[in-house]
Amino acid sequence: MEWWRWVSAGVVVVLLVILQLLWFDTLRDRPGWSVRRAGARSAVTLVAIPIAIVLVAFSPWWVAAVLIAVPAVAVITMGLAS
Repeated sequence: MEWWRWVSAGVVVVLLVILQLLWFDTLRDRPGWSVRRAGARSAVTLVAIPIAIVLVAFSPWWVAAVLIAVPAVAVITMGLAS
């Protein structure tokens, strides 16, 4: 595999972990939600990380760029909102 596939997969992992942690923080701040309930709800999204790694690693460069841009925009939006 080319080097850019490994780099793009790593970037997607970092972005999805940040996005998952931001979402956990948002769920935790809801009134009446415990840390355990927020953790259980946000843990479901951890399935997306290996799926994203496979998609980015075995797709053309432009699809990988889109798959990187989507979580990057979401992280920026959630960061600005909080």
